Amino acid sequence: MANANMTTGIVDANDHWTTTNLTAIPARNPVLLASVQTFNGPDTVGVRLEREDDGSFSLFLEEEKSRDNETRHTLEEVGLFATSEGAIADVRGNVIGEAGLANVSQPRRDDWHSIATNRTYARPVVLTQMMSYNGSNPCHVRVRNVGSNAFECRLEEWQYLDGTHVEEEVGYVVLEAGVHEIDDDTYIEVGTVETDHNFASVRFSRSFQAGPVVVAQCQTFNGTHEIVTRIRNVTADGAEIRLQEEEGRDEVHTNETVGYISTPFLRLGEVNSFGQFKPSKHGFEFTNSFNQLPDLPNLPANLDRKIENINVNYGLCGGMALAARDFFLNRRPIPNTGSTTPQSGALFDYLWQRQIDTFDPEHGWGYLGKFLKFYLPTTFTRAKSVSEFRSVIDALDAGQPTVLGLVYVRAGNGNLWDNHQVLAYDYNKVGSGTRIKVYDPNFPNDDDVQVRVELKDQGIFDPAPGNKKIDAAQYDGSGRINNVIGLIHMDVESQTPPGNL
Repeated sequence: MANANMTTGIVDANDHWTTTNLTAIPARNPVLLASVQTFNGPDTVGVRLEREDDGSFSLFLEEEKSRDNETRHTLEEVGLFATSEGAIADVRGNVIGEAGLANVSQPRRDDWHSIATNRTYARPVVLTQMMSYNGSNPCHVRVRNVGSNAFECRLEEWQYLDGTHVEEEVGYVVLEAGVHEIDDDTYIEVGTVETDHNFASVRFSRSFQAGPVVVAQCQTFNGTHEIVTRIRNVTADGAEIRLQEEEGRDEVHTNETVGYISTPFLRLGEVNSFGQFKPSKHGFEFTNSFNQLPDLPNLPANLDRKIENINVNYGLCGGMALAARDFFLNRRPIPNTGSTTPQSGALFDYLWQRQIDTFDPEHGWGYLGKFLKFYLPTTFTRAKSVSEFRSVIDALDAGQPTVLGLVYVRAGNGNLWDNHQVLAYDYNKVGSGTRIKVYDPNFPNDDDVQVRVELKDQGIFDPAPGNKKIDAAQYDGSGRINNVIGLIHMDVESQTPPGNL
């Protein structure tokens, strides 16, 4: 988690309300910024938000009606930047900005409202966002006179409207221009660019490992015609930004200063909608079959010695599942290796590292220890798996795909490494059961693999008669693949894949 209490993401939106699937929005007085960062539809459009009672946000793309009454807009990517009201600090605790909330009304078109900042800034950049939907006329926030300790803003309706607007809640973020380290080796960039109605190129000072989230807003009032900011061609190295007047104007605007914030995906949550995840597109094409075993760390129960003595192919199912999630959340394509399983090189090294990560070495090999426990015949594995199952469903409900351990065999019926790991990315209810959709590295390009789970009452020989145990099996499109006697939620954090992959 970033030190600066920020979270970012990208959601797909059009002219219909949708609830943001950005995870980890701060619960304490959240401030949310939003910018359309694609240019799929050329019509003038802004983002309207409304905060829900549970702290989440809904949004839609709002066109204006100066030329016609048509307000449909095609699907665009909306970049989201969220933080909590109050000071914003870098990784060393230095204050680099602040976020705040203000109630602003617009009784007359030309009224401006001054907002004082809590600190004095050398090169401040200000971005604002209406976070309520009290007035239905198309509207956005305009900023001017950005100074060291204050700025001015107004609720700006389009020219064809009367310019008055009811009170709305406005969130704002003030940040010092520059590159700020907000967590170890995690940076955000804050800057400005001079632009008009033509797209201007922004070159980031540091290259992001994946296409970043970019939000932007005009800082000046050189031209009096109403404008919104549009962004396109966001890459790891830069973006393009322009000003857009309403369609009823001449669509020509004088030069203005536009401020922007560019960030990586912080607190990797549902950056893409996982309803769009497909193993055939976002999983690896090659099979989970490796034969070059690197040096093993000191695993518990002398497992490293036992594994090194086996003379067969082995799998990196957990590493492949985690890596597929990493690439998807960072909006990067899976490396194009075809159907050939890599036995060495940068991708192999990354899969190996992520496999070890699934065992939880930082916490005493916790998940590997749980696999060992569930593998033992003395463990009531089906009963112990109920809480694991519920934890997986909670993660999926929160938009967090997760690694799911599958216990196929117990000691005496097979080896520990005969069990498996998959990526759970969605689920649905069917009757009294639950079907968890999974990417299974043993079945590349197969979108139909699922783990079907039903909770049943325990019997007289189970640890707590009357409580629940799982009844589970794994299926693909042709039928049952494996019985499943245990489930393990392997809650491993996502990370950014190396740039050379």
